[in-house]
Amino acid sequence: MTDIVTEMLRFGKTNLIAGFTQQNLIEYLTSKGFQLERVQNIISLYFRDYFVYQGGGQQNVLTTIYFLKPNGYFDLLQIESTFESREQSKNANCIATISIIISGILALAAILTTVLYTPDVKLNDNEQLKELIDSGVQNRIIIQQIQQDIKSINDTLVHRTSNCNHKK
Repeated sequence: MTDIVTEMLRFGKTNLIAGFTQQNLIEYLTSKGFQLERVQNIISLYFRDYFVYQGGGQQNVLTTIYFLKPNGYFDLLQIESTFESREQSKNANCIATISIIISGILALAAILTTVLYTPDVKLNDNEQLKELIDSGVQNRIIIQQIQQDIKSINDTLVHRTSNCNHKK
């Protein structure tokens, strides 16, 4: 349930142009679930701060039309802004918590994948080490040979294109 003062201000904002009577306000608050016996003192206290009656002279409680004062309107805007900020903060915290959980799961999966699927390489044997070095040397020789082949193909293409007669 919302605060009674907030509901009073919301009612005043809803009836900002036409105004309302005290009886209209009491009926509204009763429909919102407030028990008049418990909140009558609060209504009396804040009513004078936030509402002003139209016209001068004698006030008739049943027929006097009241309007929301500007300070009441701005207080309501501040209250609603606070409620909205709290909701957005709750949503942001929920999304942040979900993101942290997902990040943790992904980090755990990455660690497990690394641990479970990385082959154990043990170079205890000098022969294994020699084979590894030899394969590296062989790969280097193959790469140098490919580089030479590419260079000779490039040279051939340059030579052939330079012999072409270009007509203008």
